[in-house]
This record gives sequence, C-alpha cells and structure tokens, in this order.
Amino acid sequence: MTDIKITKKDLINSINIHYLKKGKLCQNLYKLSKTKLIEIFTDNNIEYVSSEQLKNEIISVETYNHLCDIIHCNFIIYENIPIEVITSIKQTTTNNELKIIIDKYNLQYDEKIVNIKELVYNIYNSYKIYCNKQNIENNIKYITLPTLKNVIKSL
Repeated sequence: MTDIKITKKDLINSINIHYLKKGKLCQNLYKLSKTKLIEIFTDNNIEYVSSEQLKNEIISVETYNHLCDIIHCNFIIYENIPIEVITSIKQTTTNNELKIIIDKYNLQYDEKIVNIKELVYNIYNSYKIYCNKQNIENNIKYITLPTLKNVIKSL
C-alpha cells in the first residue's frame, strides 16, 4: 500500500473531490499523516485526481455556474424563457445542454446583468417587507423584474 507514488497534496485533493461529489466537506485533512490519508484513499476506493483533472473539473464547474447564471438572469430580468426550462435544469444537466438552451432562446449576458439580478432581489425583499407591514398578501410566484413592475404599478 505504501508503494503509491503520489504526494500528500494529491491525496488530499483526491479525497476532497471524492467527498465533495457526495455533498460532504472534509476539513483538516492536511493534519492527517500521509499514511492515514493513503488508508482513507484505499479503504474508500477513491479515484486519483491529478492536478490536470482537478483543473479541468474546476473549469467545468465554473462554466456550468456561469451558464446557469446566464439562464437564470435572463429569466429574472426579462422572463424570456419558460419556467419549465428553468425547473428542468438539474445538477446532472451538462454544459452542452445549457449552451443549447442559451442558443435556443437567444439569451444574452453582460456584466451588468448580475447587478440587475441583485437589484431585483433587493426590490423583492423591500416589497416583501412592505407586504408584511401593510398586512397585504404577497402573491408573487416568481421573482422577476416584469412581475415586480406590475405589482408595484398596482399599489
């Protein structure tokens, strides 16, 4: 078992990635000895993750997050995509599938769109506070700019 020729850092990265994919966060692995890390690595049949694989995984996750952001921001600001498409996006949705959605609905992205999304959430939170103070029912189903504009116009 001790004939494994990987560094302690590689072991920690592999173990972290293995458990992150299962939704678990490992802390303080760096405090364990290399022998203990090898034991965890082998006992749990953990796949070795090279630096290149780790880099590719990070790029893939960042791309996924960015593509999702494009889709969600467009829905929040313009409602230019059906809610069924939004709800169909899962963790298993691939980056290619997200790109197809973006192309199909001709969704756009620029840096200010994220700021507008934040503004929409702030307006919604203010509206929610208003509803609570005025004892008004909040009927907003989806937090989108068009919905908020209509609700505010009706006040």
